[in-house]
Amino acid sequence: GTVKEDNKLIPLDGQQRLTTLFLLHWYLYSISKNLSEETKEIFLKFTYETRLSSRRFCEALVNNNISIDDSKKISVQIMDNSWFYFTWKKDPTIKAMLTMLDAINAKFKGKIEFWEKLKTTNLIEFEFLPLNKFNLTDELYVKMNARGKALSDFENFKSWLDEKLEEKTTETFKKEWSLKLDTVWTDLFWRNDNEDFSIDEEMMIFFRGMAMFNYIEKYEETNDTKKDFEKRIGELNSTKNYISNKEFENILFKDDNNPIFNEINCFLDFYSKNETTVLNLLKKVNFWKDGEENLFLKFIQEPNFSQRVLFYGLYKYILKNSVNFQKKELEVTRFFRVLRNLVNNSDVNASNIKNILISINNLVETDDILTLISNENTKLQGFYGSQTTEEQLKATLILQNPELDWENEIIEVENHLLFKGSINFILPEKKDSLLDKFVLRKNVSMILFKENGVSIGKESNLLGRSMLVFGLGLIDDYEIWLGGKWNQYWKKDLQDKNKYPYILNTIDLLLNQESEKFTEIIESKIQKFVYEEDNIPKWKLTLLKNPCLFKSYTCYGRVKKDWRGINLYEQQKFNANANAILIENNRNEVITYFIEKLKFKLKHQNINKCGKYYAGDDIILLKEGITLIFKKEILKAKIKDLDFEKEYDFTKGIENFLPDLENNLKLLDYTTN
Repeated sequence: GTVKEDNKLIPLDGQQRLTTLFLLHWYLYSISKNLSEETKEIFLKFTYETRLSSRRFCEALVNNNISIDDSKKISVQIMDNSWFYFTWKKDPTIKAMLTMLDAINAKFKGKIEFWEKLKTTNLIEFEFLPLNKFNLTDELYVKMNARGKALSDFENFKSWLDEKLEEKTTETFKKEWSLKLDTVWTDLFWRNDNEDFSIDEEMMIFFRGMAMFNYIEKYEETNDTKKDFEKRIGELNSTKNYISNKEFENILFKDDNNPIFNEINCFLDFYSKNETTVLNLLKKVNFWKDGEENLFLKFIQEPNFSQRVLFYGLYKYILKNSVNFQKKELEVTRFFRVLRNLVNNSDVNASNIKNILISINNLVETDDILTLISNENTKLQGFYGSQTTEEQLKATLILQNPELDWENEIIEVENHLLFKGSINFILPEKKDSLLDKFVLRKNVSMILFKENGVSIGKESNLLGRSMLVFGLGLIDDYEIWLGGKWNQYWKKDLQDKNKYPYILNTIDLLLNQESEKFTEIIESKIQKFVYEEDNIPKWKLTLLKNPCLFKSYTCYGRVKKDWRGINLYEQQKFNANANAILIENNRNEVITYFIEKLKFKLKHQNINKCGKYYAGDDIILLKEGITLIFKKEILKAKIKDLDFEKEYDFTKGIENFLPDLENNLKLLDYTTN
């Protein structure tokens, strides 16, 4: 080890043995009844440099005289004291010390005279090897802990931070910070542990997150530096990337007065004392899944960007409202409901997180969140414009109609597990609209949809086909998604303003109807449209009349128009038309006729879908040396071993080309009969 100029010994090896000797001396001293301040001062010289919890425990052990009862385990007696922190029970070093004290007590119980012998006649000696003889320094010690294992990232960080705070802040602040970080704040982190019996990782993630916030707030972003800024945010966001203490220093100690540490101090003080109160209020907001309301817990357990900004809202809100937090229940729940909606329905990422934090800072400054966001001049940059507009309308409806129950009705439908705060599709366009119509639409919507999509006609894509009846066509003459079977596609549809009218028409069709009849009512509307309407586009008619295409072929409901024609796709991703069915003309019917009536066979049987539909660009039929190739609109007829090839336009109907095709085959001594 090393002996410092102030005569302090810093061991490189032997920490466990030295700790055992310390505990043995303390125990024999305590039972000897020969207590003195002079001896106590000697004991206080034994300390842990990097493990602050162990240091605090040893100090408490010496400073608090314990009357040892031989009828009880000494560890139990120590833990029963008011100065013993609950979190120390989980500290591996302290647990080992308590175990050793029980062993010492069992061995030396009642040996009062041993203390005098130990300090006078039987002095313990050990060999010391100075590091400087080998040109080594005690920096090597920082890489080891009391049990001979490498220090965790957080232990290194905490040791470094302790020194920096001593250098950069007042003695009082640093002392209080170190004590709380090792006691009441540690208790908070243990209450939010991920059950791996260590909170080092959670604490490290917390301080990384706070460093990220400070970096974002202080960074002056320009177009030239935007790319570097986003890269740095990505590095800070990933808990797998190592951040050196030098980098932490550049981020956390950028300002001379270090306000970030005053803020962290205030937040952790408040939250550690009022955690239950905060969680109970956040639970009333409903974050759609049990445990999601614990924004602090999510923030220290490898958070994503959305979880980070939700916690940032809590962090800033508490800093602004810690004095009156418990008295502002309605305002607290309103604030976090709005923030929840904005975050959940926006894509939070490195490119917009700075603007989002700016918006959150603006929001926490108000004492009336609804009044602020109902103002058309309020700008919430970073969040999706569609969601900010929706929140503005909802706030206006609530404030302009205080005698009505707009707020509770809105909250009820926002809490739906599919809608999750985005309900623009059933909101009225006018701010003075009647509540009754909204309630009726809300009630139908909450039955019609469920967490994983639609509740009725999922296999036949009943609701998607209903939208076709009410006028939905190819968006920009290019493509549409018809909801499909899965919730993510219906979630997109319900946020697509182009589809609002068609969804609402279906919902209005079901107003004041029994939910058991919803399927029958919609199917009846579809059938009536099919048989009474003229000039229905072929592709739309195909989908309306053949629900089996959704049940047996595709669960995505994507229809796309390109140079190949209008096709229904089987899969979510597509680089070619190998798994798409052409639905814009009569190709499927013509191919079926040749198979069923003229006894041709498919070259590739696996392209047959739902019995009478065929997937792919070119559909090939074979019969006795005859090859028919069906393209988008053209049929190519070929005969094996003969120089014969002719093309026909099959879209004009079988009767317009079949006689000529048969005649040519007969002339060549081939027949289709």
